[in-house]
Amino acid sequence: ALREREGDYLGSLRSYDVRLKRGAEQNVVGGVARSLKGMGLFNTAEALCAVVESSSFEAEELNETRFESAWRMCRWDLQELGSIKSKTFHANVFNILSSINCGQVELAGEEIVSSTLDTIHALGSAVESKSAKAVREHMTRLRMLQTLKLATNPEASHYVFEKFSPAKDKDEIDLALLHSLSDILEDPDIKCRTAVLLSDRLRDSKSLDSAHRAMSILSGSADALPNVSLTTRAKWKLCEANLIWDVNERRAAVRAACEVVLFLGGSPLEMQWKQLTG
Repeated sequence: ALREREGDYLGSLRSYDVRLKRGAEQNVVGGVARSLKGMGLFNTAEALCAVVESSSFEAEELNETRFESAWRMCRWDLQELGSIKSKTFHANVFNILSSINCGQVELAGEEIVSSTLDTIHALGSAVESKSAKAVREHMTRLRMLQTLKLATNPEASHYVFEKFSPAKDKDEIDLALLHSLSDILEDPDIKCRTAVLLSDRLRDSKSLDSAHRAMSILSGSADALPNVSLTTRAKWKLCEANLIWDVNERRAAVRAACEVVLFLGGSPLEMQWKQLTG
């Protein structure tokens, strides 16, 4: 648990692995799922939660992990989640996004109202218990629900994306939600811009795990590059160069950075680049 709080998810995964070897303990599987989620391995976390035989103690947490992983991965095709009767926050977010994706805006609106009331109630309880962490968590959730509410309004949906730039002071989960919304809207420019915003935010943690996770997110939007503006493409390429540098592939990072310059018309640097690369 200490390693999780410190953001050392690989270390926490090793710790849970040792505990599993010694024999099943309460919340061990949940801890493994949280560690995988913290490393950005949402596909693996969802698959684990789907097949593991959990105790009633862990069932709700594992289901919540499945729902959060599904909406982060934009997996609207996971129909089996519909059979899970859950009113937890991430279950609500998944259902809301799925409704928006299917064009059922009215249903999404009803779910947003219901989830907002639940979150306000939970926020009140957190204030009474004087838990600063819980208060922050529920305030973030209310902000996410407000974002979803805007997304159901065609006239305001594009404003959702404008208000998240720059992303420095935004929570990672806010930007993850934005990234999933961009998948639903199928707008190439917005898809690439939000991938860059989320990747830049993950880079702030300055951890290798986050850098690899950001690389995965960024590469997932590469198919949209041919259809985006010159500015967006340049920002995407620069973000890619920064991430390659972060994962210690320095020579490749320099090459990628020079490609950005050449892409923007910096042809006088071409000879210098050839000298650098030999």
